[in-house]
Amino acid sequence: MKNFFYLLFACLLFFACDDGDKIVTNFNFDAESDLKLCHVGSTNVLYIVNSNPDEAIAFNFSDEDFDGTFIENDISQTLIIEIGGNNNLIYRIFDSSLSGGTNYFCSGIPPAEPKIQQEYISKNGGYIELKIYLTDQEIDEAEQTITRTFETHATAHDVTFKNVSKDEEIVEEILKLGFFTKTATFDLSEIGESE
Repeated sequence: MKNFFYLLFACLLFFACDDGDKIVTNFNFDAESDLKLCHVGSTNVLYIVNSNPDEAIAFNFSDEDFDGTFIENDISQTLIIEIGGNNNLIYRIFDSSLSGGTNYFCSGIPPAEPKIQQEYISKNGGYIELKIYLTDQEIDEAEQTITRTFETHATAHDVTFKNVSKDEEIVEEILKLGFFTKTATFDLSEIGESE
């Protein structure tokens, strides 16, 4: 009888301790997803929208100088942004299409439609790696300018998303968010000064 009570106590202890459901899932985002960048005040917003299902993921972060380019004569640069405070990832599932997402993510105050069905917000911890590659450049000797094309690839590392309303979490060790392309023109004199 004594062993029965120990077994019963152990079972109750095991089932009573619950930190919420931990879910490991597959997002419908990958390295080839069409990432977009906009600025809302002093905050950058990198976001991707999928239409089947109607979902989006957005990374909000503060870095006034970030635009997906660099002036230095490097082939690539990496920017690491810690997740926490104002730097966060938000994953949402909607009841209908976002139609590209620009009005939703880049207006400061999101519109009332479409409605959010589920929302997961990153907990503090983990980081986003932004890898910026110089993919092409063209010098215009007459104008004394250089036009460069860049690709910025975003990857989330060691991120935990929390759904407060359902008390569940999604854990992602590596989540490829996609990339965007940007072209910028610089004065040749600026390029020389940056070295």
